Amino acid sequence: MKVFRTAQRYELTLQPQLILLQKTLLNIEGLGRDLYPDLDVFKTAGPIMREWVREKMSGRTLLENARAQIPEILTSLQTLAPLVRSAVQRAQDGRLRLAVEAPEINALRNEIKRANRRRDKVTIASAVILGGIVWLALMREPMWAGWALCGVGIAWLISAIRR
Repeated sequence: MKVFRTAQRYELTLQPQLILLQKTLLNIEGLGRDLYPDLDVFKTAGPIMREWVREKMSGRTLLENARAQIPEILTSLQTLAPLVRSAVQRAQDGRLRLAVEAPEINALRNEIKRANRRRDKVTIASAVILGGIVWLALMREPMWAGWALCGVGIAWLISAIRR
């Protein structure tokens, strides 16, 4: 139960196999204690587990597994060498680019684009309003053109601010 509480506290995801193992151990321990109240599962299973770990993690087993994987490792190393050489050459030439894709980065890019568009609309709207004010201040004819510029600029400014 400590494993489950720790996983929940730190928001860890547990593998289904681990959950099934825990459930099996709880059932075995419960049944064993019903049949024999002084049962200690860890003392009983300890020698069996030690033997199993000794078989799976022995030096001989590790060497046999490594020997079986040597051809695959050599093939990977042969493929890796040109890739590293190419990356180093591109880094020296200043052409190395690392593609990083993350939802947060894409969301930030989109937010920057929206902010830039809004800024541009506000700038243009302000320029149009200013043009209308200058037109009216200079008392140029026709006067309606100055009022039209101010009206269009204000409408554009309001639409830019609302978005």
